[in-house]
Formats: sequence, structure tokens, C-alpha cells
Amino acid sequence: MKKPIFALMILFIMGLLTSCSEDDAVNSSSFSEEANFKKESISYFKFIHSYPNKEYLNNLSDLLITDENLMNAKNGNQGYIIDTTDIRMIQIDDVTTYTFRVLNNSNELGFQNIILKDENNQTNLFLVSYPENFDLINLNEEPTQIELQELNPNELNNSPLFRSGGSCIYITPCSEGIHHGGNIGSWGNCTASRPPVMNIAPCDDGNNGVGGPGEPGGPPNGSGNPGHNGPGPNPGGGGSGGGSNMPGGSTGGGPNPGQHIPTDPMPDLQSAQQLHLLLLLNYSQKQWLNQNPSVSNKIWNYVQSVNNSYESKQFAKKLIHLLIDTNYKTPAFNSSNYPGKENGMTFNWWNNSTHLNNMSLDPYDQFKKLTKQEKILVAIWPEQAYKIYKNKPVAETMTTSVMGHNGRNDKSDAFRHAFFNAINTRDIWGGFLVKAADIVRLFGEAHESEVPANLNKEKVMDLYNNDIGIAYTASFFSGSLSNSQISDAIYYFLVNGNLRYLSPLAQPIVPPNYGITAQTQLTPTNN
Repeated sequence: MKKPIFALMILFIMGLLTSCSEDDAVNSSSFSEEANFKKESISYFKFIHSYPNKEYLNNLSDLLITDENLMNAKNGNQGYIIDTTDIRMIQIDDVTTYTFRVLNNSNELGFQNIILKDENNQTNLFLVSYPENFDLINLNEEPTQIELQELNPNELNNSPLFRSGGSCIYITPCSEGIHHGGNIGSWGNCTASRPPVMNIAPCDDGNNGVGGPGEPGGPPNGSGNPGHNGPGPNPGGGGSGGGSNMPGGSTGGGPNPGQHIPTDPMPDLQSAQQLHLLLLLNYSQKQWLNQNPSVSNKIWNYVQSVNNSYESKQFAKKLIHLLIDTNYKTPAFNSSNYPGKENGMTFNWWNNSTHLNNMSLDPYDQFKKLTKQEKILVAIWPEQAYKIYKNKPVAETMTTSVMGHNGRNDKSDAFRHAFFNAINTRDIWGGFLVKAADIVRLFGEAHESEVPANLNKEKVMDLYNNDIGIAYTASFFSGSLSNSQISDAIYYFLVNGNLRYLSPLAQPIVPPNYGITAQTQLTPTNN
């Protein structure tokens, strides 16, 4: 059994609720007393005293140990560390669920929750694994596939009772037909008799669909609109709607509709808390990380992978600042509109480690692989990364055309870096050119982040010339400069000594020092 660690989370930092007032998102008093619906955050003390199935709870208590607002479930060497500082309870008719945040997340990319479901005094225990791209801030009505496991509370160290990769999470809209998506935090502002809720239900199994929950009804005892048809080649029909006091109609047709579990997904906030402490972030920065757990996890895992180095912490702070400054939203691409599709890249390549391990953003050295920092940036900004990727051959061809060759540490190298970063800044311009400049600059710095000490002069040269190219394009607000116009400007800078190259260089220019000696200096390109 793992030794419990101390939870540092407190209720008011919940990133899901930042767009609500302090008492609306989880305070059940904001809901109509006529509705047979209740949702609130409760303490562990209230949980153990309000839990309806006392016999089940007594059995479970032997397996769950509480210590400093944590539960540590005995499960061999893979125990579940469960945060109990914020338990989400949802009651709909005879169904009550309790959702807990899992801290020691074994889901490598996403996050996990433990859910207790009680229905007519029958209790089930579930482990829910959400994918990395599950975005609580930019929700839509499309179901998101998750993994659902039912656990045996008496034998948590054994295999789950079942494992389903065919479960999805759906948004059931509020009874007024609004709040279908958007930021889940805003749902607390809903004044309808039944606010929106998320519901775990079966997805299409590839052969037969399962209808979605019915939409809420109209007047008391009236009938609401039917739910949406389930997905798949043979979708099940949507369920009929319920009356105004009902949360929605029955599940639609389709074989074995299975479990339907209302829940409030709760991301693992541990990485945000750790980054807050390590980087001395302010409150708003920590709140943003709480709201963006997949990004937070990426940054935290990177910093840990390089032993909290000074360089990694500086990169993390700069990245977090830029993400907030650009009002970053997780991209919502699908298999028909993702960047790189026209180039034969597979969907979600930006999160595919095999693809990233064989990718390069270097217009000179095609075999130079992405650095750890570059991989994070590619995963966060795949559209911008793809544009940079497409500009590699453009920069190489233009350098050869203008300079006669495509060298290293010489004047052609200076031209290539300035030109490459200039066209990158132009091509990812999206209305705030200064932000495009910052993003391109960060990509350039990330590219140089693993340069060995013996090539430090080369790194200084490259970053200097990067900035010249970025600054030139950033001075034009149209973003419509042609490659030829940019090339002419960069060449003008070169002949006037605005760029830098290394001189003298020992011949031949080969590894490991590529001509750099103790006498090599950063030199203006008009010398």
C-alpha cells in the first residue's frame, strides 16, 4: 500500500468553477426545490453520514483509509490515492452518485475519477479514465469516449468486474434547453428547474447504437422532446422526454443499454498545485492550470523529467504566461479538419509519441529530432507547429537560392535563421501579431534548449538571428508579406551587418564543434 501524501487542495480553487460566483456552481440551494435533482460539493464527514447504503459503506471502510483529507485504497502496489476535500454528489430521482478525484493518476495522458453509484440501495464502484483531450472549458454536445471499469470493493487488487472502452460521456442540457456546452463552470448560473449534468452511458459498439437520454419535458406530467439517436450504423432511437420534474426521458433503443452514471468530471489538480509551489506562480496562474489539466500535466511531467532544472523552470514560467496572455484554448480538431491531413499525417499526430520522436522542425538538419520542450509546444499548438514544419523546405530553398549554399555557422546560416523565423511569424499571425512573435520565439528557444556546451556560441548566434527575423515581420501588421519581400529584407540586413555569424571557423565544418574554436566570435555579417 502506498503511503498517503497530504492533499494541498481547497475547495475555492476548483478550476471548474472560476466562471461562477462563489456559491452558485455547487450550492444546491440555487436549484428549484420542485425539481427532483440535487448537486453539491460535500465534505468527507457529510459523505459518510449521508451515504444511503450503510452496509456497503461498512464493507468499503476496511479498504479505504482516511488521512489528512485523503483516502488510500488498498490495491497491492497500485493503490488509489483519492482526494476527499471535494466530493461531488449528484441526486436524480433514485440515483445518487459520489465523484472523487484520483491523485495518483495511472492514466498517462488524461485524468481519472472514482465514482460510487447508489440506486435503490444497490451500490456500484467505478474507475473512470478520461482522455487527454477532454476539455472542461470548451465543451460541445458530441459524446466523448472514455474508459469505464467497475471495481469489486472487496477485491480491489484483482481485475475489474468489467472494463469498457465503449462508454461515452454526454451532456444532458438543462430543462430550459440552454447550457448545452461551453465552460462547465457557467452551469452553476443556470436558474432552470434542472441544471445541466454530464452522464456516462454506452457508446456505439460498432454494430448497434444506443439512444441518448431523453430531453427534459415541459409542464408537469407533460412529455418532453425525445433524446438524440445514438451513434453508429444502426443507431438506437432517442428516449422519450420527461415531465418538468423529471431529469429526462428513458434511454433510447439498442441492446443492453448498461450503466448510466451522472457525474461531475474532476481533473487531477496535483500538477497545477506542484507547479504553483515550484514556480512561485500567482493565484490567477494556478487557477488557469487548474482549468487546463492536460496542459498542466505536460508541463509538470517535463519539469520533473529534467530534475527541475533552472532552464526547465524558466521555460515553464514563460510558457504559462504566454498561454494565459493568448487566452489559449485547447484545439478541437477532428479527423476531417486537423492540421497535416493534406500532408498524409495521421489524426492526433501531435500527441503521438512515435510521430514526434521522428519529427524535425530544423530546416538545416533533417535528422535533428524534437527537443522535450518542442514536443510540449507541438502538442499545445499543433496548427502553428504544422505551419513551421511546412516552412522548413521553403527556408532551405530560399537560403540556397540567395546565398548559394545552405551552411552552418556562416552567413548562409544567419540568413536561414532570420528568414525562417520571419516567415513563421507571418504564417501563424492570427490577429495579434505580437503574440505570434512570442510563440515563434518560444519555438526557437525550445529548439535550442538541448544544445551542448561546446556549441553555446552557435546557440547565441541562432537566437540572435531568430529575433531579427521575428522583429521584422512583427513590424508589419498586414501579415501579407511575400517570401520574396521577406528574403530581400533579410538579405539587406545581412549586407548591412544586422545579422551575426561565427568567425573564424576551423575547417572542415564537422562534428562535434562544427568549426568553433576558442578564437571563434560572434561577428556582424558585413565583416
